[in-house]
Amino acid sequence: AATNDPVGLNWPEGVQGWRTPQTVTPCLGYNPSKSPQQRENLRWPGETIALHPGWKGEYAVARWTCPATAEYAISAWFQGLDNRSTVEVWVLGGESVLYQSKLNLEGQGNEASYSAVTGFAAGQAVDFVVGNGRDAISTDTTALYAVLKASGDHPSYVQNAFSTNQNPHLDWTFGWLAASTNPSPASFKAFTQRLTVEGPKPIPTSPTRAPAKDRGNF
Repeated sequence: AATNDPVGLNWPEGVQGWRTPQTVTPCLGYNPSKSPQQRENLRWPGETIALHPGWKGEYAVARWTCPATAEYAISAWFQGLDNRSTVEVWVLGGESVLYQSKLNLEGQGNEASYSAVTGFAAGQAVDFVVGNGRDAISTDTTALYAVLKASGDHPSYVQNAFSTNQNPHLDWTFGWLAASTNPSPASFKAFTQRLTVEGPKPIPTSPTRAPAKDRGNF
């Protein structure tokens, strides 16, 4: 689905993404350009994934599924792309909360980061979650930089997993969790509807009419 401005999110032209079948939010976007793109107060870095929570309290999620049992170095960084982003963020390992923070709420800044070395079993889900902070969500687009790496293996970067044709792709699935007081990984559903932000459409103009003296009887 192509749109000039999905539900007033002020996403810049060229952003691609995934959303739910019924509504535009919750959703995930990706700026495929190597250069930052900007629309009003929202500045979107190049080749960057961002999550946006839902109007009804749904959580937007990037889910990594562990390919093999091992110890993994995990790093995540959340950043509000609008100066007014007010969100809650989590890193969940299965049902366990590995990390929780807020952006621009309760004295917190516009960024939050997490790093650790943790053991995961093959098939275990690790969820990077953005929720709406219990207020208006129109400015809550939040960049996610995440990477997981086992010793001797190649790193798995979230931005490398974005595809306009496949979800899931590689070890990552983009989707959402149902609205609740706290995010519940068991409610995870994958996004199935593609999303593209188009440039402004030209304003239609009336056909030019000939001067009265040239129109004969018309």
